[in-house]
Amino acid sequence: PEVVVLSPVEGFSIPEHELFTISWNHSDNISIFEHLFEYTSDGIIYDSLFQTPYMTQADSTELSVAGVTNTARIRVTVSDHAGNTATDYSDQFTVTDNTPPSVSLLTPSSDTTVNIAEQLTINWESTDNINVEYVDLFYRVGTGGYETIAVNETDDGSFDWVVPNEPTDNFQISVIAYDAVGLSDTSTAGNIEVLITYPKVLSAVPGSSLIDWNINEFQFNLSQKMDESTITADNVQITSSYSSSLTPTITYIDSSSGINISYATSLASLDSITITLSDQITNIYGYSLDGDNDDEGGGDYTIEYNTAMLADYNNDFQLNVDDLAQFMIGLENDDTAYELGPFSGEIPHVFVSLDQQYDIEDVMAFVMMWNWYVTNHGGQFTAL
Repeated sequence: PEVVVLSPVEGFSIPEHELFTISWNHSDNISIFEHLFEYTSDGIIYDSLFQTPYMTQADSTELSVAGVTNTARIRVTVSDHAGNTATDYSDQFTVTDNTPPSVSLLTPSSDTTVNIAEQLTINWESTDNINVEYVDLFYRVGTGGYETIAVNETDDGSFDWVVPNEPTDNFQISVIAYDAVGLSDTSTAGNIEVLITYPKVLSAVPGSSLIDWNINEFQFNLSQKMDESTITADNVQITSSYSSSLTPTITYIDSSSGINISYATSLASLDSITITLSDQITNIYGYSLDGDNDDEGGGDYTIEYNTAMLADYNNDFQLNVDDLAQFMIGLENDDTAYELGPFSGEIPHVFVSLDQQYDIEDVMAFVMMWNWYVTNHGGQFTAL
């Protein structure tokens, strides 16, 4: 037999999964028995599409293929009743993307609760036969119009977003994934309840009341995005018995909704410190700090600290041979974890500026603290 494939021809392009026409001419001195149609996407490996004895009088058929390629080709093989065969190939053609992506919104899910001004992480999963190019994110309140969260967002599966001041029990969030040819898929979470809540202090660092004398930084993490203009020295009040001469730097860390208080030097040793966050501090929508955790706006947040005594290595508020032994170990091993100076101020309430050296400053700090302790607390030990 003889066969000549007429189409597809060079330059032909078809979206995947759409029908296109294969046409051919065939002949035999007696009669054609059957046709075998095969397809390749890479020009090397051919897969069978179908084989039939019912097209001996036909010269065309329609079929579709899947997968995106620039090197598609059809191979047609005809055979006669004696088993003789002939084969021909179409020109290479292009199959374009016609498969939409798939996207699934993971969090938040439907029928959940979120709070205004909280930083919400929207998570999704997406797939595509080629690649998801980008996603758009939207929200809607009730039956209202869609509002933009983000457009042309990188498809990395996660987006951090601050929940708007839209109290409702019918909040929707949608994610739309797009591929390179504009095909898309949408996933939506609905019936989300948005509650009015008030910002709270979630954690304080340091968390314990007794802190090292060389601590010079405090951080408070809050539950919501805060109005930075309300985080001022008037609203972040710090009182102490011996460190009040120090001027702290107060900053707001937007990425963690944190209030940071830092000092250029250490606080005074053997000091008491009280930090109060006023309820004049508000979130980005003007809702006051819930400092007393009663789920209502208003109420200051207060935390108290005590700084340790200089040279009291085990923090038992005593200076004895145990502390002397640790100091001597540090001195002999040049271990700066045990250093105590240089210092300024009056014993025992001194400000230490560590210099990463073991020298006379450290020895004098220990001796003076020891003598002060023996003088004021007595005991079985004498002055050094």
